Amino acid sequence: MDALRGEDPRHAGDFVLVARLGSGGMGEVFLGRSPQGRTAAVKLVQPELARDPEFRRRFRLEVAATRKVASPWTASVLAADTESPRPWVATSFVPGLTLTEAVETAGPLPERAVLRIAHGLVHALRDIHAAGLVHRDLKPSNVMLTLDGPTVIDFGIVRAADSSVVTRAGAIVGSPGFMSPEQARGLEAASPSDVFSMGCVLAFAGTGRAPFGSATDSGVPAVLLRVVSEEADLTGLPGSLLSLVAACLAKSPAERPTLVELGEAPAIRSMAAPGHAEWLPAALTSSVARRVTRALDLETPKPPAPPVSQTPTAVPLHDAATVTGATPPSAPPQSSRAPVRGTVGVDPVSRAGRARRPALLTGSVLAVALLAVVLTIIVPGLGEDQPSAEPAPQQSTSGPATPAATPEPTPAGVVPPAFLGAWRGTITGDQERLMTIAQGHIGSTVVVTRTISSDTKCRGTGTLVSAGESAIELDTVVTESIPEGGCVSIGGQRLTRIDDDHLRWDAASGTGILTRQ
Repeated sequence: MDALRGEDPRHAGDFVLVARLGSGGMGEVFLGRSPQGRTAAVKLVQPELARDPEFRRRFRLEVAATRKVASPWTASVLAADTESPRPWVATSFVPGLTLTEAVETAGPLPERAVLRIAHGLVHALRDIHAAGLVHRDLKPSNVMLTLDGPTVIDFGIVRAADSSVVTRAGAIVGSPGFMSPEQARGLEAASPSDVFSMGCVLAFAGTGRAPFGSATDSGVPAVLLRVVSEEADLTGLPGSLLSLVAACLAKSPAERPTLVELGEAPAIRSMAAPGHAEWLPAALTSSVARRVTRALDLETPKPPAPPVSQTPTAVPLHDAATVTGATPPSAPPQSSRAPVRGTVGVDPVSRAGRARRPALLTGSVLAVALLAVVLTIIVPGLGEDQPSAEPAPQQSTSGPATPAATPEPTPAGVVPPAFLGAWRGTITGDQERLMTIAQGHIGSTVVVTRTISSDTKCRGTGTLVSAGESAIELDTVVTESIPEGGCVSIGGQRLTRIDDDHLRWDAASGTGILTRQ
């Protein structure tokens, strides 16, 4: 996740673009935020492709087709504009690592993690195929690893199975090294093609390398030749995965197992019941948790800066009587504007209103106005995790004494720094709770939670209700339940700080201790 560049667009439809996620041959991907505060991965098509009528036709068909998929194992389409000068599509944002990044970071994944990926891919592909689609570009960079399991993203070249082929005759569509033999030959790619690609992805996860070699090392033609005519290199793949992956990589589509058969395989079926142990190595779990926290930080809505007025008006720190030298009121008026979300003790009116009516400022008012300018510049630099300093009253060096500005009150609550980060513990008996807490203000989403028991897996989010130095209160809702309907929202929860590494969790259903991860 990188900062926006100067030439990057700032909007796609109603989505405000806040960061860069990546780029590829089809276009650039940005982190976007809807007016309701929901984050999305927004893909903008490359300008040269946008000028190609054939590409626009295919893009239009594929966006319409992808909307049909509703699966907890895939990123869903939230919005799209296929007719704009630069077409775009927004899908649900999945905070995590791609399988490519995970292997580059930690090397080949352990057997249990690869089986968990296999379980998720089987379900994702079954849901895609049930909607009458074929993915056709399943590869490690299109598999996101989250705290709960894998998620399939980027339906960039997915095709409706019952429509005519929209690619040019003889074109090879897919990624060398992860495409099926029929794709490499430029033939029709049906659901068995996705099974072959899944086998390649699992081999990569378990060995740390593509089973037919890298196009970067030996070139695309050599890799495609191996895909079509040579056996995959599965050296080092754990035993329970070897036969499963080898079956998926059969050259003939008819000889590959179906997704139903794969779902019934004992090794994959064993992953259906949620367990207490983390499914990813500890280093990767920490990396994913950090990305979740960073995504939540970006998810907090930030209103635009107030417009700069061209017509001078009264300095907001004092009323008109004070500016003109009349007797000041007993107390300065309070601003009716809400403070900036996510900051402490800073009000936009302090910035928008300073230096108005400059010709009327006396020496005493100028001192106060300069103090307001200094505080306005310095306080944001303190960061969201630090309280703002209250200015000492200033005495004018000339003219009658003028009361110092009363600082804006601290917003009604932000998450204290001691609570930020990833936490884990056992609650209400045998349930394992994991919480990632990010900075935010009352009313914003500051927590991602997941709870695992012997028979359920629940994911949720939490809104900040109140915050103090030693405790915060949350209102949580369930966003995903496996099995469906198996999770019940706990609602109100309270987290109390015990020390730097421990929080006490309390709710109507029970209590527990969370430890910093």
